[in-house]
Amino acid sequence: MDKIYFDRSALRFLAKDESDEQAPSTYVANAFLRSNGYALAMVDPDADVSDLKQAIQEVHPGSRILEVTAPETEKEENAHQAFLNNLVHAIHPSLPSSDFLEQVYPTLPTQLYLATDFLIVSHAERLGTESLHSLRRDQGMPPAILIAYDECILITLVKDLTLVRHINFCNLMTTPMSK
Repeated sequence: MDKIYFDRSALRFLAKDESDEQAPSTYVANAFLRSNGYALAMVDPDADVSDLKQAIQEVHPGSRILEVTAPETEKEENAHQAFLNNLVHAIHPSLPSSDFLEQVYPTLPTQLYLATDFLIVSHAERLGTESLHSLRRDQGMPPAILIAYDECILITLVKDLTLVRHINFCNLMTTPMSK
C-alpha cells in the first residue's frame, strides 16, 4: 500500500476566504476563481490517503474536517438523493426519517458551510453530474476534496464539460517522501 502525500501549497489555495461569501454572479472566462472549484485526487484503490487530514491541519490548524463516502447505487438518479442523504446525516447524524430530510435540503449548503471547513468525499467516482454540480463552491458549499479510486470519474466530468471548469487543480498529491 503506497502512502500518498498531499501538496500543502495546493491545499492553501482551496481554503475558505472572503470571496466565498460574495461569489461572482457572472461567468469569467479563463479564470479559476477559488470560490468556484473543488479539488480532485485520483488514486489507486489500495492507496493510503491518511496524510490528507494531517496536511489540512498543517496548512489550516484547527480546521473542521467532514468526511463522507459517495454511496454505491445502481441508478444515477438514485445516487444523487443517496449522496444528499449522506451529507445530511454527516452533519445531523440523529435525524430520524427521510421525510424530515426534505426540509433540510434547501439549506444544506449553508449548514455544511457553517459545520465544516473542508469536506472530503471518498469514492467520488460514484458521483453523477448532479452531485458534482451540487458540490461547487459557487453553490455555497464548503471547500471539497474529491478522492476518486477509478478513472470513470473522468467519463462523468466529460458528460458535462462545465464541471471540468470547476476543478481548480488535479494534482493534489506529491511523490512519496523518501525514507
